[in-house]
Amino acid sequence: MSLLGYSVGLGTVWRFPYLAYSNGGGTFVFTFVLMFFLLGLPVMFLELALGQYSGLGQSVMFDRLCPLFHGIDYGMISVSGIVSLYYTVIIAWCIMYFFASITGELPWTKCDTEWATENCYSFKEADLCHQVSGQVYYKTVCYDATVSFERNLSLLTRNVTRHPSAKDFFERGVLHQSDGIGNIGVPQWKIMICLILAWFMPFAIFYFFHKGFKLKKKVGYFNILFHNVVLIILFSHGVTLPGAVDGIIYYLTPRFDKLGEAKVWSDAASQILFALGPAWGCLNTLSRYNHFHNNCFKDTLIVGIGNILNSLFAGVVVFSLIGYLAHDFQMPIDKVMDQGAGLPFIVYTDVLTRFSISPLFSVLVFVMMIILGMGSECALLETMTTAAQDTYPQLRVKKTYFFAVVCLIGFIGSLPVTCNFIFVFNFIQYKPMEFGDSDHLIFSNWIGWILSLVPIILILTFAIIKILKAPKEMHFRELHHQLLLKPSLFWDPARKVQTFDVYESNDGISSFPSFISTVIPNFVSRDLKV
Repeated sequence: MSLLGYSVGLGTVWRFPYLAYSNGGGTFVFTFVLMFFLLGLPVMFLELALGQYSGLGQSVMFDRLCPLFHGIDYGMISVSGIVSLYYTVIIAWCIMYFFASITGELPWTKCDTEWATENCYSFKEADLCHQVSGQVYYKTVCYDATVSFERNLSLLTRNVTRHPSAKDFFERGVLHQSDGIGNIGVPQWKIMICLILAWFMPFAIFYFFHKGFKLKKKVGYFNILFHNVVLIILFSHGVTLPGAVDGIIYYLTPRFDKLGEAKVWSDAASQILFALGPAWGCLNTLSRYNHFHNNCFKDTLIVGIGNILNSLFAGVVVFSLIGYLAHDFQMPIDKVMDQGAGLPFIVYTDVLTRFSISPLFSVLVFVMMIILGMGSECALLETMTTAAQDTYPQLRVKKTYFFAVVCLIGFIGSLPVTCNFIFVFNFIQYKPMEFGDSDHLIFSNWIGWILSLVPIILILTFAIIKILKAPKEMHFRELHHQLLLKPSLFWDPARKVQTFDVYESNDGISSFPSFISTVIPNFVSRDLKV
């Protein structure tokens, strides 16, 4: 359940739908499923098997398996650190939407002048305007029949470009997007408070639940059950809306002409790795606690297939809502919204305004997203803290304080996203980043390259250090084959250690020893000199 709760996270209900939308719907679904069997499943099984076999933490596993590639350990840990910053940003957005939803009326229901653009369209304001004969809703203003006739607004409304009020609320009311990374501005206090909560929540979960394994299992069951119930509620309502079927057909129909585009395949591969989480260190960290003879291949199938089914179902839900929006705005499905990371936020929030008790359902949706995000975030933080404690065992004495320090450092690292510049998630592209009509400054692209190259730099750096530390007198080939490219003497399976107690009878004669067989990690068995 820990693995399933980790893998079925925000990537399921947030990242998968917007990547599917930006890559032609059905085409992406086809490549995603194919990549699951060709890439995701084998790599996930490999990592689970390595962690379960060795019982080692991420900071030492590859050092024991192949010393030359010790940097892979720290490369994985660095990926977990970067992605944890990434996740808390999304969780902070969800927390902000949660607080906005507990009001009497959802703030994005209307086009507020504080954040709305002239092309903002609120269906509630439009409905109220159209209740009076002859009135026309045009660019957030309701005009009476006289003005509408004089300006010929009835004709203009057919040609004007409109977008949902939820889009303006997300981009200008939540993110406060500016015209470029050069205009950073000052931290936004609302997002900062939400970010503090986003980092405090995993600490609270660790503090109360880090010793309760049975309770963790129950929380995992609740996580999976709750988010599926919310998705079913959204689907049952969304599928009845006009245009929903068209959206689902668009989602499930492959466009084979797009299969020749490298972006479709690269996005599918990145999403399957993002969803299952290999190469982050979490799979190794969680599987080290398995029984040595646990069927990890069965775990791989259950977690992998569960993840892909959840992703596909979330896509059906989102595309049914996109189909409705396309029908409402009288636009093609592939043109109804921008293809960005905020797409699910815009789709969910806009359609929620159509619900009869919209604040209640909005609270449920964003509680679901917060819970999903926390499941993955806690696993990422556990990977980093466990690796540090394996390297420096003295940290285990004050593990609660150490976890608090990690969360504090993470909050400081996330502070830039509270400013009013554009936080871009997909830094690495084949061309410089763009937003609107202007290119970002050149150093913003360098930030993306540096972040993406950090794991590779760590692998190369540790490899060079290992070579330089090797004995100088040995032949170069022997150096690599005997010391660096072979498992070290400390690479062995998690061992079964037999212990026994001798019981003395009343007549003073000892009985036969009673053997107890337990499976413990190999680094513990060495300390016991077994």
